[in-house]
Amino acid sequence: MSLSKLQKSINKRYKDKGLPEPINEPKPIEYLSTGFPTLDNILGGGWALGKIIELWGTPGCGKTTLSLHTIAEAQKKGKVCVFVDSERAFNPEYAEKLGVDNKKLIYIKPEYGEQALEIIKEYIDSTEVSTVVVDSVASLLPKAVADRDMEKSEQAILARLLSRNIPKLIPTLDNNSCTLILINQIRYEIGKLFGNPETTTGGETLKFNAFMRLRLCHTEYLKEDKAIYADIVRALAKKTKSTEPFKETLLRMEYGKGFSMEYDKLQMLIKTGEIEKAGAWYNYKGKKFQGEEGILMAIKMEAANENPKKD
Repeated sequence: MSLSKLQKSINKRYKDKGLPEPINEPKPIEYLSTGFPTLDNILGGGWALGKIIELWGTPGCGKTTLSLHTIAEAQKKGKVCVFVDSERAFNPEYAEKLGVDNKKLIYIKPEYGEQALEIIKEYIDSTEVSTVVVDSVASLLPKAVADRDMEKSEQAILARLLSRNIPKLIPTLDNNSCTLILINQIRYEIGKLFGNPETTTGGETLKFNAFMRLRLCHTEYLKEDKAIYADIVRALAKKTKSTEPFKETLLRMEYGKGFSMEYDKLQMLIKTGEIEKAGAWYNYKGKKFQGEEGILMAIKMEAANENPKKD
């Protein structure tokens, strides 16, 4: 049987079972910008559409904040987003500051893990949702654990729940170009004597099935008059199938404001050579600026002049 006849035969037998038309060439991967060019660069173009993303890191390093920036970017393009708040910690006022339109955001508070995954699949199947954020994997409490005493909780049940359900979502996500961002937490393997004891909750399922894994961690606090006002965060693309892994960049998270666009632009301009840095001095467009705050203010004013606010 010729290849063309084989393709027609397969299509005829499976078209009623959801199998798409056989194609000779795979479609190129499309991306949703994170809103930060340096982060898009290390990921290979941004968040891959139709794929599973694991966003994990140390406490307070901006995992939820980055996911909210992503939702804001998607909404700017008219996309529908879902936020699954298994931690019950969503702050609508903060989300609005980051550009999220709460009125257009589908917000869910699941009672247990199985319910959350069922609802997620229904929204993905709808073909109208482009981005789903789960905050967080560690809080997807399986019903079997929820019904037990607290002392009898078992972490392995969560791993089994994910191993059974996450692979089922992969074809649907891909067919509907919906991105699933799973925020996860760090745990440590007790008694591990060699290698990195750091791991994530939920077993190995996400490590294997995630198209991208981005790790965030705190590197430095910024202070003014002994008061901490910002945090420098290191973003490491631990896994990405869009480009070489282990690329990294720095982000600046300003408390109450989110990640700084100006700081990200500064990192990109330094990388491209448009800004020359010598010690505490920055040379930009023929002018010299002393200190990081000085050059950031210049970049901010430049952006304001290029995009004046309309009355």
